Amino acid sequence: MISKNITKFYFYRIFTSFNLVLPIFVLFLINNGLSLTQVFVLQSVYTLTLVILNIPTGAFADRYGRKKSLIISSFVLLTAFFVYGSSTRFWHFLIAEILYGISTAFWLSQGTSFIYDTLKQIGDEHKYKRVQGKVETINSLGMCLGSLIAGVIAAYSMRWNYYIGMIPVFIGLLISFSFRETRIQQSKEKYFEKIRNAFDYAVKHPQLRFFMLFSSIVDLIMFTGFIFAQPYLESLGADTKIIGAVFSVCYILTAVGAYKANWLEGKIKEIFSIYLVISLVALTMFIYYLTNSLAVASFAMILGGAVRGFYIVVIYDYLHRHMTSERRSTLMSLQLFMGDTMIAVLSPFFGWFADLYSIKATLLLCSGILALFMFAMFFIYPLEMKIIGRKRYHETG
Repeated sequence: MISKNITKFYFYRIFTSFNLVLPIFVLFLINNGLSLTQVFVLQSVYTLTLVILNIPTGAFADRYGRKKSLIISSFVLLTAFFVYGSSTRFWHFLIAEILYGISTAFWLSQGTSFIYDTLKQIGDEHKYKRVQGKVETINSLGMCLGSLIAGVIAAYSMRWNYYIGMIPVFIGLLISFSFRETRIQQSKEKYFEKIRNAFDYAVKHPQLRFFMLFSSIVDLIMFTGFIFAQPYLESLGADTKIIGAVFSVCYILTAVGAYKANWLEGKIKEIFSIYLVISLVALTMFIYYLTNSLAVASFAMILGGAVRGFYIVVIYDYLHRHMTSERRSTLMSLQLFMGDTMIAVLSPFFGWFADLYSIKATLLLCSGILALFMFAMFFIYPLEMKIIGRKRYHETG
């Protein structure tokens, strides 16, 4: 039965989220002789790969199926981990980042679409926030346990984080073969026509357009903070075991934020949820700038984890409400295209700025960018916000 997809997806994410790499990969690159500028150049290449592939992989999923995309994503991720673990030079890491980007593109373009369309097919799409909250909780708990183990493994050799990390990814690949493909309402649009019509659809829907812009800016700042977290904590005296423990607690709070997102958003509603996310992310960046205490910096990172869990659940719910099934993956890819383009263009600048000045100065800059965005929301676009209001657009374009 198609409904079993949800349970299987929970198990799929248990293994694919058991990540032994994320808490140490920046330190791994630095230990191999790379500067922060080079680290961000690699991340720029990774996001450029997403920019190039996000929309085509979304169209691929809409035409050929979500299951096939999940299988491709897991297989390429296995290859990326092996290349990363075997690399010692910048250009080797560059190849690994391109592979990692391919895997991520196939995942991000339709991972949430697979859940939503499964629920819609059985008439339970109203349960999306609850199910997605559970998925994010599983993701966070998997990364929590993975982070604890990652710190211990890294104390011996960071390369083994990649080699051992291939095992849960392989199990996730096996599970993905058991999924039942969702029924997708196929349009008669050709490939490039589908992409063009999806773009027109997004442009003509004020709420969808707004949430795409909102998520792109927030994702940029969260991404920058995540890349800086490892060298920043290390500069405050943390070793890999402590960093792994901090990441672990952070992921626990991310799970709590995701699990409670449905309840909290129901209390404070849409517009105040948006203000809450922006203000708390800006606050965490400002705390990073102010403190020289490892304990306070760790608290700020943990707070950011809780905000991230809440943010992921509600923003994808807001986005999916304004998408149609036959264009869902393509539209999600378009949203990711916006965010990834912003990261690809600006992330090398953040790395250069940190090498020239300091990580703390760059985090203060990130806080200032969010403050300007809040100013824009409150004062520059009040009329547009009123127009957006509570309208719901469900035209097929």
